[in-house]
Amino acid sequence: MTKYIHKTTLKNGITVLIRFLRQTDRVYIEKGYKELSYKSQYFRFISPPDSLSDKDLKYLTEIDNDNHVAMIAFVLEKQLKHPVGVARYIKLIDNPCSAEFAITVLDSYQNKGLGTIFFNLLIDHARRNNINNLTGYILSENLPMLKIVKHHNIHIRKEEGALLRVDIPLKP
Repeated sequence: MTKYIHKTTLKNGITVLIRFLRQTDRVYIEKGYKELSYKSQYFRFISPPDSLSDKDLKYLTEIDNDNHVAMIAFVLEKQLKHPVGVARYIKLIDNPCSAEFAITVLDSYQNKGLGTIFFNLLIDHARRNNINNLTGYILSENLPMLKIVKHHNIHIRKEEGALLRVDIPLKP
């Protein structure tokens, strides 16, 4: 039985079910990457490959939900579940109380509130997982992602070129 950790309605009235990602979701990750526009691939990966390699797919799907936590969102369309986004954080090896986060939403579901929902779920889970800081690397032109994080107590530092490092301290 699949346990969804969150069920919600997006701004457009579509119901979304979110659960922890499984290794068997590899096919969804591979297919979803191909459905992303180049701009979305660029915003997520900065230097996006044409397709995800087996090594990439293994890294993105073989997770432990402790050090590497990932969630996948599905919409129900005509009784079929269609994946529309993934959010994750990965604890930093040199500082396990900190983690790097990333969120990817299919283009057709962007600007409907899913990124914000994902981000809030990541923060809640990270707090319960003894993480006191989330870090994200966001391109300065990725205004939708910057809009999501700006509602939190963030610290922004300019990295190379258009890359920004965003740190979000988490209170217990």
